[in-house]
Amino acid sequence: MVEAILLIALLGLILGIPVLLTWWEPRLVWPYGDPQAHTSVPDYGSTGMLTVERARAAGFTFLGWCPDLKGKMYNLAYGMLLSPDRQTLAIVGVGKMYGIPLTATWMHSASSDRQKWWVTVNSPSAFEHDPLGQIEMRIVNSVDVEDQLVQHGT
Repeated sequence: MVEAILLIALLGLILGIPVLLTWWEPRLVWPYGDPQAHTSVPDYGSTGMLTVERARAAGFTFLGWCPDLKGKMYNLAYGMLLSPDRQTLAIVGVGKMYGIPLTATWMHSASSDRQKWWVTVNSPSAFEHDPLGQIEMRIVNSVDVEDQLVQHGT
């Protein structure tokens, strides 16, 4: 009898933790708000705004700054840019997540067969895990947006 109660308690704990974590940190299909010309979120690393300006100078189309919609702990904004060939979406993130400053640049593009996404990120703290295996993510050591785009394409 005691073994059955312990087994049920263990099973409840194993199943309960993922449920609680899901409630605690929402995973939205599209976590970005409507694009705006400017953002009020501070750029703590001072490189996010510079990255957007460099990308614009390199021919990227600036789509706007989108606020993060995941909640109060995500004081982030994302600068959305489209590459000159319109095949890559660059996202420059600035702000704080759980009180920790974050500045990162992601490059997103679809594979030729459209079965996977290729993602290049320039900061290990911005690495996202993909349990379904639909994203091929690579961390590059690059601050320059043009260099990151070249490394993204290789």
